[in-house]
Amino acid sequence: MSQLIFSQNPTARLKAFQKQNDNKSAMNKDQVLLDYYIYLISNDVSFFRLERVWINKELYQAGISRVTNKPVLVKTGNKTDTLVRYTDEDVWQISIQAKAEGNYKPIKEIADIVAQNELVLRLYDKNGKLHTRQVDRITRLN
Repeated sequence: MSQLIFSQNPTARLKAFQKQNDNKSAMNKDQVLLDYYIYLISNDVSFFRLERVWINKELYQAGISRVTNKPVLVKTGNKTDTLVRYTDEDVWQISIQAKAEGNYKPIKEIADIVAQNELVLRLYDKNGKLHTRQVDRITRLN
């Protein structure tokens, strides 16, 4: 599901889900509003700061916050999906806020990763190291 690029010992797994939202108020009937549920699970990093988030090759503004209630569940119709099972590891939620303004183009090294994956995160850890995480396909929730 996700490929990790991380130097040395810390590990982090990226999980991404997408759900179609039935609330179409304030939207054209041809538009589809999607909710993204993105989680980073880390065993040894107590701080992250987002640099960039690309979804389907589009740059987005996003926030990151630590999740305290585990497991992470989401209700879809009559069904409840477990997005992140209970774990002792730190879990971080990435919240998509809006499409980024401007015409930012990633550097070649990252542009190739963005072109090949549905989700790409660039983030800094507590030591100031820049890391890249990606998911080739975002899991669709029904």
